[in-house]
Amino acid sequence: QKEALVAAPGAAPAIAPRLRGGATAPAAAQLVARAAEERTEEARAAQRFQELAQGASIAASVELSDGMSAPLPLIPGWTQVNGPCAQGDRGDSVALAFAPGWAVLGSSGGCLRHDWDTRAFSVALVQPPTPVAGCPSLCVVAVHAPHTQITVGGDAVRSVCGEVAQRCAVAMGDWNVPAEKVHRRWEELLGGAPSVVGPNERTCCFPEWQHFGHFDHVASNIQGAMLDSYVVHPYQITEENPWEEHKPVFARLSLPGS
Repeated sequence: QKEALVAAPGAAPAIAPRLRGGATAPAAAQLVARAAEERTEEARAAQRFQELAQGASIAASVELSDGMSAPLPLIPGWTQVNGPCAQGDRGDSVALAFAPGWAVLGSSGGCLRHDWDTRAFSVALVQPPTPVAGCPSLCVVAVHAPHTQITVGGDAVRSVCGEVAQRCAVAMGDWNVPAEKVHRRWEELLGGAPSVVGPNERTCCFPEWQHFGHFDHVASNIQGAMLDSYVVHPYQITEENPWEEHKPVFARLSLPGS
C-alpha cells in the first residue's frame, strides 16, 4: 500500500480554467512548466510503485492519482479496479491491481463518507488462479479509511460481493487506526470482523517529526489465513518533500489451500 507517492495533485484541472480565463503569456508558461513537472513526478511515482509491487499478486494504491480523485494506471498488463471519490472541492482515490491470472467478476468503488472527512475505497469480487479452501471467489477491498466512522460504501461491497464478504474477504490500505482497532472500520464497511490483521508498524508519515501512526494493514476474515511475513519500506522519493506520505508495505498472506 502506498500513499502520497505523488506530489501536489490537481495539475490538469487547475490549469485549464486559468488559461481559459486569460492568463498572461509568462503566467501561462509557468503553469505549463508546472504541469510538465507534475507529470514527471506522477511517472516517477508510478514507476516506483511497479518496482515495489514485484512479487505481489494484488497491489493497492492510496492517493496515487492524477488530480484529486483519478487513480493513476498502476501496472501494465494487470487488471485495475479504481475507487475515485469526488466530494465537492475535495477528493480522494484508491485502486486495486490484480496480476495476470486473477479474474475480476465484479467491481465498484467510491466514497466512504459525504462530508469533510470523505475517503475512498474500491472493491472487487475475484477468482484467484489457485483455489482457496472454502472460497471459490474472494472479496478484495482497498481502503483509505476516514478518521471518523465509515458511513457509506457498505451497500456497494454487498452488491459486488454478496455473502462472500462475510467469510472470504481481504482488505488492505490506510485504515487510519492501529491494527487493534481495524475491526471497527471493517464492521462498518464489510460487516463482521477480521480474524487476522497486520502488520502493526509505524507507517505514518513523512516527515515523522510532524506525524505519527500505525495505519497501514492487510486484514482478512478467511478461516485459517495467516500473515506470513511483511516488509515496511522506507519513505519513497523524499527529495520531492512528499508531505504526509506513508511507508509502503509488502505483506505475504497465507491462505488455506493456496
